[in-house]
Amino acid sequence: QERPEFPLFPKQMFAQLMDDLLRLSHGKCAYCESPVRHPGNASLDRYRPKAGAVGLSGDFSTEHYWWLAYVWDNLYPACLKCNKFKGPKFPVEGRRVITGATLDELRSERRLLLDPFSDDPPKHLDFQDDGTVRPLSSEGEVTIATLELNRSDLVAARRRVARDVIRRLKEVGLEGAASRSTSLRRVAPLLEPTRPW
Repeated sequence: QERPEFPLFPKQMFAQLMDDLLRLSHGKCAYCESPVRHPGNASLDRYRPKAGAVGLSGDFSTEHYWWLAYVWDNLYPACLKCNKFKGPKFPVEGRRVITGATLDELRSERRLLLDPFSDDPPKHLDFQDDGTVRPLSSEGEVTIATLELNRSDLVAARRRVARDVIRRLKEVGLEGAASRSTSLRRVAPLLEPTRPW
């Protein structure tokens, strides 16, 4: 099959697409969970890149994943930094699927980059109180390295959130039973999916 050109989405369609994707991701980058907005600092990422894929050793497959360029399940909202760091990287263990593979066939591919919409990140990533993230699997290790999830701005932001959560949890533990429900109501918003990091 011949790989087509990839025209940009029409402006109005792109705006609606970004609005829909950001609604699904609670206004956060799908990869690092930094707050993003469109227009602004949000960008459109193809989880599997549209114009060739780079593996762990730097090998480049020109024949992969162009057929997914406009597939909804392959479109993710990303911050500008994650989009830049990820670029065409899509490492897999073993062989890539055949060109033109269906979504069902793609499931057989041993991808090493976590899919934030289908994987369970806590099984692969361990977020520390100091704001860093440690891998719990090979997928976690590759994802942290590919997206540079321990970059200084993310570490500092996650550290601030962790300190705030820990402080509020200590307040809950120190207060009497009568005021615990009030304290828990103050902690609960920090754990909402709409919160960054």
